[in-house]
Amino acid sequence: SDFRNSYCIMGFCGVDLMNAPFQFTIGEDNHDAGYFFDSVRQLVAIGCLKRHDILTVDNSQIHCGGAARVLEDYLWNALSPFGGQPLRILLLYLPTCSPELNPIELL
Repeated sequence: SDFRNSYCIMGFCGVDLMNAPFQFTIGEDNHDAGYFFDSVRQLVAIGCLKRHDILTVDNSQIHCGGAARVLEDYLWNALSPFGGQPLRILLLYLPTCSPELNPIELL
């Protein structure tokens, strides 16, 4: 029997201090691209990601594989729950092999 539990922490940090600048989820096991996509949709639904925001991610498989492939279209074309206009959220991928641009890599 394995005595250790495996947890995955997914965090989102924003620069808008008026609206909960940090959101996170903690779950058992590893998350996949579908879970990441659902988490981003939840951020839109609660107003943490808003129209004309920029979502910056690294090139991890969870960010660009599987269900995450449709994420860019969703963020650009989906209608905002607050006003009904297209979100126009830009999905920005960090360059590969650039840990200096991704502070989490310094931990």
